[in-house]
Amino acid sequence: TQDTGAPKIPGGPKPWTPAGSRRSAGERLRQHVSCKRQPFGENLDAGVVDIGVGDAQMLLLARSEERLKDAHRALHGDGHSLIVCNLAEIQLIEEKVKELIAEAGPLDGFVHCAGIRSRRPVSMLKPAVVQEVMSLNFGSFLELVRCLTKKGHFNTPFSIVGVSSIAAKTGGPGVTAYAASKAAMEGAVRCLAVELAGKGVRLNTVEPAQINTPAFEELMANNPDGSDKTLERQYLGLGETEDVANSIAFLLSSRSKFITGSAIPVDGGYLSS
Repeated sequence: TQDTGAPKIPGGPKPWTPAGSRRSAGERLRQHVSCKRQPFGENLDAGVVDIGVGDAQMLLLARSEERLKDAHRALHGDGHSLIVCNLAEIQLIEEKVKELIAEAGPLDGFVHCAGIRSRRPVSMLKPAVVQEVMSLNFGSFLELVRCLTKKGHFNTPFSIVGVSSIAAKTGGPGVTAYAASKAAMEGAVRCLAVELAGKGVRLNTVEPAQINTPAFEELMANNPDGSDKTLERQYLGLGETEDVANSIAFLLSSRSKFITGSAIPVDGGYLSS
């Protein structure tokens, strides 16, 4: 069986990347990759090294042990750890973080890429659905930030990156709960960046648009005319998973030390069109 505790990791930066649960954005970027595309985890790992963070050691967290193992096989180097946890169970996050820090020591960076992509008309947005989406997409992020920024849980400087979406800035039918959850993350990041700056903590988000993943392929397959209004506005074309990973790696690194409280579009020009 999978050991849910992270083993002691000596030295080296330790970015922690929850892969999320269910069909999360993190899973699509990290796991749902085929053809000539590489897994998001491998892309993020390579990007961290390329921009000078060093021999980063990744702590990967997700509900699915199988997907964690797939991501682990794609990573470079040694010392990476897998933690099985369902972030939808927010009440258990604090204890999981305590176990993590006790075993691995303080962290150098944190990437939140867990989430549910919900597409429902308002007539079907019952309170239970809204609560589920907001809890995982936003609630788990806020709880992890709260727990990870406690004294002794992080090294300074400490960089936090949340994977948001262009949905936080745009409107569309059927994505009310999802868009609200991403907008909540971005609003919280702006406040937390001010509050935690004195502790040496930076917080930012990235806003992907359409990215070349099987989730996008599924969307296109279900579209009778083979068109996509979002992609039509991305005048740089369809994004690749490494485009998102490179942006995250930059925000984790010291090269972005003067950036905090910001939402960085990774959208092929969508928001400017």
